[in-house]
Amino acid sequence: MLSSDWADVPLVRYLRMYRRRWFQVVLCVVMALLASTLQMPIPRIYGHFVDVTIPQHNIPEIFQLGILAFALYLAFFAIGVGQRYYTLKTTKAVIFELRARVCTKLQELCLSYYDNSNLGKLHARAMMDTEQVDISSNAIVTQVLVSATSFLIALGIILYLNWALTLVLLSMMPLTYLAVRVLRKRVRDSHREFRDMRETLSSGIHDLLNSIRLVKAFGMEELENAKMKRTIHEYLSSGIRTATLSSFFANMIMTFGGISTIVVWVVGAIFVIHGRMTLGEVIAFTGFQGFLLGPINQLATITETIYSGNTALKAVYELLDEDAVEFPTDGDPVEAIQGDVRFDNVSFNYSDGTRALTDISLTARAGQQVALVGASGAGKSTLIHLILGLYLPSEGQLLIDGRDLTTLNLRSLRRQTGIVSQETVLIHGTIRDNIRFGTPQASDADIEQAAIRANAHGFITQLSDGYHAHIGEDGVKLSGGQRQRLAIARALLRDPRILILDEATSALDSESELQVQDALKGLRRNRTTFVIAHRLSTILNSDVIVVLKHGKIVEMGAHDALLSQQGEYARLYHTQFHRAAH
Repeated sequence: MLSSDWADVPLVRYLRMYRRRWFQVVLCVVMALLASTLQMPIPRIYGHFVDVTIPQHNIPEIFQLGILAFALYLAFFAIGVGQRYYTLKTTKAVIFELRARVCTKLQELCLSYYDNSNLGKLHARAMMDTEQVDISSNAIVTQVLVSATSFLIALGIILYLNWALTLVLLSMMPLTYLAVRVLRKRVRDSHREFRDMRETLSSGIHDLLNSIRLVKAFGMEELENAKMKRTIHEYLSSGIRTATLSSFFANMIMTFGGISTIVVWVVGAIFVIHGRMTLGEVIAFTGFQGFLLGPINQLATITETIYSGNTALKAVYELLDEDAVEFPTDGDPVEAIQGDVRFDNVSFNYSDGTRALTDISLTARAGQQVALVGASGAGKSTLIHLILGLYLPSEGQLLIDGRDLTTLNLRSLRRQTGIVSQETVLIHGTIRDNIRFGTPQASDADIEQAAIRANAHGFITQLSDGYHAHIGEDGVKLSGGQRQRLAIARALLRDPRILILDEATSALDSESELQVQDALKGLRRNRTTFVIAHRLSTILNSDVIVVLKHGKIVEMGAHDALLSQQGEYARLYHTQFHRAAH
């Protein structure tokens, strides 16, 4: 059994993924052995040609041996193709499992992890690193495995042919070993640097694509081009250094192989002259020497691939070992909530220690509408994120129907919530796909009804493809108001017990806003609604208005009561309506 230290090594953990596929692995090994074995008689056939059949002018035997060699090559070809197929089938299945684990992990990580992470680098982990592991796995199985088998068989044969010449050949291998020891760390470090630069480049391209409209709007193409050129130059320079070092490593080993071949011919020629070997035996010996040195040369040529795969594998397992996961994904199931939400002295700090909320105590009963108001940065969105379980309270308790949020299964809870955010997020697909997202079982009639209630049906039917119209990346083909109405329809379709509206009507014109507000009034019944709004006109009829300032509740109550207090809410109200009047 492996010790705990070895069991945690990324390569060991990766190899353990092959345990359920042991039969395929054994099949690949057997086929590799067969493929290697089939080549072994070829050098002996060449030696027999020189020593026996040619001197004897035995033409029938020449044809017989030629046909035998031809058959061996054909069999080697067929088995080699089969081995390649089963190797790919096995390694691809493991890579599929590894990549699936990465994608699952990315969904398990909590929001605070993403607050401090670069999305471009995470994308590189999920795609390029797993792809590099795949390439490395295939190189190891298809090349190293066959080469190792050939090495062992060839070693036994040349020892049988002439043990003295074999010792001469083996005496030169320590030089190769020393060269590998000296350069191994430098090659490994170089590949780690190259991988980091590739990740940085991927991140830069990702950021550029996400901000392309901003770049064009501000005419910043030249500056962004300069930044990307610097990154590309650093990436290419690192790649050149890595490739040069790997090439030096590979060519050095191949040079040692060439020198050893010269030594074998010199010593072999002397042995022939003194009658200790025949010329055919020397030819056969050099043929088997190729099987002996071939694995070393192959190892040199795929060193870059192996080191890149090992570096990528470490990065993948670093992500898989990240413990910043949501709490707890396997908590108590939430069948049907009523919608009571209570904050009991809740405080929240970001991972860098910044205090976002302090001593929040708030109760929202099922069916109530709670409005959150305050300046930007007051903590409104953070409070909403806590309700959804996207953040964990640093202090205090958050209760849903009297049950501690941290004990609930968050996925089942979120299926009973609906959110329309100020920053509308749409998927690449059709209008129907976007409204149905989150409620995959919804019928077409349900989708259209939700669109009607969100005042979106009118503009949808005016599109050439209607509900089947593609909206482009993040809804680029739609206006801001149209995108927000789609998000409202998506939330309405879920029929949520807790509805969250984060500036949900901010991008709508006045007429559309009134229509959506009328729809939302009917939706409020028997569900809890949290509304974040800078336009106070949209939340005047809320059951409770909570005024936040610097992460604290400074006032709370109904509209008329808060106005009479002549406090922060009254100041915000009079300031806003005074501006509107002018």
